[in-house]
Amino acid sequence: MTIPGTVHWGGVLLVIMLANKAVGAEDPAVTREQFLLLQQQNAQLQQQLQKQQELIDSLARKVSEIQNVNARRDRDVGDLKEQVQEEKGGGGKSPSSGQAFHLGKVDISGEGGVAFFNSQSQGQTPNAESRIDEARLFIEAPIWNEVYFYTELDLAEPELTDLNLRAGELYLDFEDISQLWGRDRMLNARVGRFYIPFGEEYLNRFAIDNPLVSRSLTDIWGRDEGAELYGTLDRVQYVVAVQNGGPSTSRDFTGDKSVAGRVSPLVPRGMGVDPSGG
Repeated sequence: MTIPGTVHWGGVLLVIMLANKAVGAEDPAVTREQFLLLQQQNAQLQQQLQKQQELIDSLARKVSEIQNVNARRDRDVGDLKEQVQEEKGGGGKSPSSGQAFHLGKVDISGEGGVAFFNSQSQGQTPNAESRIDEARLFIEAPIWNEVYFYTELDLAEPELTDLNLRAGELYLDFEDISQLWGRDRMLNARVGRFYIPFGEEYLNRFAIDNPLVSRSLTDIWGRDEGAELYGTLDRVQYVVAVQNGGPSTSRDFTGDKSVAGRVSPLVPRGMGVDPSGG
């Protein structure tokens, strides 16, 4: 029998227990859903981390390649600078293809030619003969910045019959004067004794440069004291000289001077010759 106004605590307790049981039954479902969501998010994060790592590895490889390219470029530039400095330090004038001897900043090189000559009875050598056709020494040295000293010492020449030491070319070379206004190789100057810049013969006078046994029929050439300007303008190379004129000696007893020059198409560097003839 139930007393009016009282609460049946047993029934209330049973209802509370059933309610708690029902809530407890739903908890595993909510946790599983959250776990799956977290697992999915974790997989996405792992994929993002993997892509980021791949991107980092790719950037690292590119940076390494760039560093290697820069290192190779620096080495090439350094080698080129050393080569240019060596050529400039020696004036780059020696016609000999042999190895130069370096004595401090002085370069000593040489070239020569020996031959056996036998022509017909009306030729230059009707009697067969062996002779030293050429023997030359070249001395080159830097003086200051772009100023260089060059001399050619001749021991034997085809035009001479004796073996005596003579001075060939001997001059100071002022290179790249045009750098003062930002132009490369536009103006250079030479003062001293050098080949007369006329015709083509003086450009290949040495046996090492001449593919023929003898000179051409019109062998117009000579050495003389004076001053010379040479360089490149647009697509041409030029050389002009004012010299004493007449036989080349250490003195000039006249006021008359000779002017000679030549202009030719510009030949890419490394494929042609110095337009000045040095």
